[in-house]
Amino acid sequence: MGVINLHKIQIKNFGPIKDFKADIKDCFVFIGPQGSGKSTISKAIYFFKSLKNDMLKYFIESIEKEEKITGIEPYEKIIINKFIEYWGAYDSYKGVTLKYEYKNNCFITIKADKDSDKYITPLINVEFLKKYEKITNIVNNYIIKEKNSDALVVESQKGVFIENIKSKIEMLFDDDSELLFIPAGRSLAATISEQLSELKSKNIDIFIKEFIDKITEYKKTFTVSIDEIVIKKEKTTGTIVNKELINLAKNIMTNIIKGEFRVENNEEKIIIQNGKDKKKIKLNYSSSGQQESIWILNILTLLLIENRRTFIVIEEPEAHLHPEAQKQIVEMIFLIANINNNQVIITTHSPYILASINNLMYAHKVGEKDKRVEEIIDRNLWLNHMKMETYFIESGKAEDIIDREYQMIRNEKIDSVSSIINEEYDFLYNLEEE
Repeated sequence: MGVINLHKIQIKNFGPIKDFKADIKDCFVFIGPQGSGKSTISKAIYFFKSLKNDMLKYFIESIEKEEKITGIEPYEKIIINKFIEYWGAYDSYKGVTLKYEYKNNCFITIKADKDSDKYITPLINVEFLKKYEKITNIVNNYIIKEKNSDALVVESQKGVFIENIKSKIEMLFDDDSELLFIPAGRSLAATISEQLSELKSKNIDIFIKEFIDKITEYKKTFTVSIDEIVIKKEKTTGTIVNKELINLAKNIMTNIIKGEFRVENNEEKIIIQNGKDKKKIKLNYSSSGQQESIWILNILTLLLIENRRTFIVIEEPEAHLHPEAQKQIVEMIFLIANINNNQVIITTHSPYILASINNLMYAHKVGEKDKRVEEIIDRNLWLNHMKMETYFIESGKAEDIIDREYQMIRNEKIDSVSSIINEEYDFLYNLEEE
């Protein structure tokens, strides 16, 4: 999968975005002012990629209920409901287009309904529909067989059959990756996840809710150290975990949170080693930077250990972090991006994030010719500019800001505010000197 068979997205007249087209490469970075549409684009890509999970869930429910699948309409309703859950209802969808092409001319388009622009409708093209119908025929034949077979025999075979259907859906969507969305505002979710999980789902943003669910799922893993998690993984699966990558990740995590994360008696804590003494700080009493970054770091470390192919969106990884820590969290993110054909999307406001990414791309360029680069920047962090897309989003449009000749983000876009500040300073200085 990876970058060979590129997916494509097109967005027109949706939210703040007037027109956006892109191939889906392994790494995306969106920078721009607040409300410019960075999240709109990243959520749209995530939305279309996540539809494979909804299809599988729908098929499993049909199998469990022994109800045959009739046409594409029920799945289209699932798409509509998910769209509204992500973005809410609009007064008018006139002129709106969201189109995602998977591969082999299979695509889904979201547009205003032909009878009323107050509603949206998904348009599924013929090639996609043909493949969908082939899978539904297999599922329906299984359901017929299920009704006429011994219940114990059917139950014993169900898991294998569902895995087979999952594989066929992944082929249709050209995507076998796990999906993760780490939203902005995650510190609140991280520190009071237990209380938030008890609230009614309708009161919580869908991305925060999914993030809380992930935290709840992963918390039990961190009752022991990362080294112990690795040992358990190797013992239970017989696989060998890449210790070099794990040690690199551990060092980055320690540098950012200044300690080690642990869950004790269901309480999240940061353990700080001070000589022979250990100081334990509850996460909700830790710094805002630690709270914002801890579950990015935890999740990325687990992905390294599990070695699972992943598509991950991270909003504002720089939140509440010192510039040096911003550099380190970029290194952690692209450590993950460089394995398993993983795909990463970052939305950011920070010039330090862009500058750090630039260094990793520059390291790749220079390091191919000079091995001394490895003395400063670990080879596992180098970033090939061909895997990378970086867009500045403003006034509804996107500007590609990578200079392909130099294989780097254009310097004037990294910190455009500095030139404004310098111009104001020069103006004031000249006034003073008159």
